[in-house]
Amino acid sequence: MLVSLEGLPGSGKSTQGRLLENRLRDEGLAVANLPDLATLDTDVGTTLVEIFSSSDDPFLRHGDVVTECLLAAAVRADIVATRIEPVLRSHDVVIEDRVCTPCSRTGLRP
Repeated sequence: MLVSLEGLPGSGKSTQGRLLENRLRDEGLAVANLPDLATLDTDVGTTLVEIFSSSDDPFLRHGDVVTECLLAAAVRADIVATRIEPVLRSHDVVIEDRVCTPCSRTGLRP
């Protein structure tokens, strides 16, 4: 099972994730609590984030909604393939601190 926590910075996502992780472990489940995955880098992911961040617009818009959505989907697909799926194979529950969707963020960190 994948649980993704969303919220503004400082809203308690990490705290709630830790509390949920502890509770599920107490129930005997194998749990992985992943950090904000936008801060992790992979070769493909870093390149995609650089492309995404190449706009002078502070909201990372490129002028074409299809391009933006496809770039966001590609970043997410890379994170799922390289970070989430491997952990899901070996754990009952994976808690993700924020779904890494660049379309909903205004400042990606490669």
